[in-house]
Amino acid sequence: MHVTRTGILCSMEIERSLEVPVSGGLLTVGASGPDPALAEHVVVFVHGITANHKTWSLITQRLPPSIAALAVDLRGRGGSVGLPAPWGMDAHADDLASVLNYVGVDECVVIGHSMGGFVATAFGHRYPDRLRGAVLVDGGVALAQPAHTDPDDVIESVIGPAMSRLRQSFASRADYQAFWRAHPAFSDEGVWNAAIANYFDYDLGGIEPSLTSRVSEAAVRVDGAEVLLDPSVTGAASLLDCPTELVRVERGLLNQPEPLIAANVAAELALANANVRVTSVPALNHYTITLTPAGADVVVASLRRVLLRVEVRA
Repeated sequence: MHVTRTGILCSMEIERSLEVPVSGGLLTVGASGPDPALAEHVVVFVHGITANHKTWSLITQRLPPSIAALAVDLRGRGGSVGLPAPWGMDAHADDLASVLNYVGVDECVVIGHSMGGFVATAFGHRYPDRLRGAVLVDGGVALAQPAHTDPDDVIESVIGPAMSRLRQSFASRADYQAFWRAHPAFSDEGVWNAAIANYFDYDLGGIEPSLTSRVSEAAVRVDGAEVLLDPSVTGAASLLDCPTELVRVERGLLNQPEPLIAANVAAELALANANVRVTSVPALNHYTITLTPAGADVVVASLRRVLLRVEVRA
């Protein structure tokens, strides 16, 4: 296995970095825990539409030492920003399969946040024998959205500031941190922490005073059109044939009381697919479910339940 050691800069750094050959180039993957080929379980972590693998730092810290964690930078994001099209859920699912092939394992559990949940369901559709279980964190099922008909308008409306910052330039890293500190998801006293700061610092590329987000807007538009408007993508969770947990938070991207996943949508999924169990989290929002200790604890508890069900099934 080709492993590039990066060193641990702070407590939430991924221990090592892999560069995995995929269509068009190399996919960056943060890895922690034992050699995947020797691990009790392999868990692949998939971030959201404008995010990166540092989304998972607090969560991977909380895993038992028997679990190998592989946290991808999806093509068009973070260390994989230079990877070209094809984008879309099937392309991302194929990249996950390439990651498993690279580390020499056949099966895994996939945890996906936001759009990453749709990548998880696409992986289950394309590679059903390789997906042992799934955790869908505020994603992977039909999302609440305004009644626009133009895909670009829908994406702008749903994602909001996360989309607009892709066209902005920042003079310094401090300016970028200030931009996000003022975001409603993080502006409440006591929410901001070192993991959040590290996550957004990793997002930046370029040289001061012209720093920009390492997210491809073209990739976001292709992926966003699928997860918001394609019924074959938004309905794929109902077909998952493995232990699955859906974690839905009851506050949205702007910390508003309207969630991305409505309670009735989650309930209908659980009725349609007996493999799916739902956890609702009232006090957190779409970002803090992964980027705060309280959210990380919820996600790890859901993963533990899935792993228990996977073991019973085996």
